[in-house]
Amino acid sequence: KKHECIFKLKNYIYSQVCEEWCFNAMEDDHQYDITDDLSGDVHDLAKKHVLMYVNECGINETPTIHAEFDPEGSVHYLLGVSYNGSWKDYEEGLKQMNIKAGGDEVEVFVNYGQDYERARLRKGYSTLLGEDKKVALEEMESCETGFVQDVSEYTLEELSKCVDFFNSTFSNANLNERNFTMIDEEVKRRCLTVLNKLELCTKAFLENEVEEQSKVLGMLQTVSNILKDVVELKTNNFQRLSDNNIT
Repeated sequence: KKHECIFKLKNYIYSQVCEEWCFNAMEDDHQYDITDDLSGDVHDLAKKHVLMYVNECGINETPTIHAEFDPEGSVHYLLGVSYNGSWKDYEEGLKQMNIKAGGDEVEVFVNYGQDYERARLRKGYSTLLGEDKKVALEEMESCETGFVQDVSEYTLEELSKCVDFFNSTFSNANLNERNFTMIDEEVKRRCLTVLNKLELCTKAFLENEVEEQSKVLGMLQTVSNILKDVVELKTNNFQRLSDNNIT
């Protein structure tokens, strides 16, 4: 579970792949993220659960699985048609489920929702057409660069959260613990872009946050150290996990 300020930057670093594997939390400013922080791939624990392998239904199909929050905020996949307030739609959905006892295997599907449309656009099966699709593609391109530009609007607390995340993820101590010595070239470039932006924005707080100067100076030193660690990382070109190569 990550604060949105952290998740947006991580999503940028891994070229929007992470947003394909996240779930909205009950809090508006948090996301459930099931990707590994060092690779952007789905992490090992998530791969052990069958839920991540549930595919999406077609545009004219009724999903046989739907997601719901429990009272504590955990996400659950439930078998059956979700009731949206219309009994007619609910009955029609039940007819389309076509799941009968008898021993035959039947694949179940889920609808990932409107927030997944950007992933559909990247994967080439968006339901948008014409001008709507063109606008969505333009917004998606500007949104990606916006993830970094938005750092200028972060509060000191949000900057601190991001610095802590990058420190715990890309510091030499964590890299050595994970035996992680190489990084994708594009990931490294994007990571350095974000770190430079964090450094620039943190310096800006030195002029305004008099009472927090010791904290800000500590953040600047941390960012400087992470920059050195990332710069020293060797690069490679590995293929990141996607639902196209999950078997």
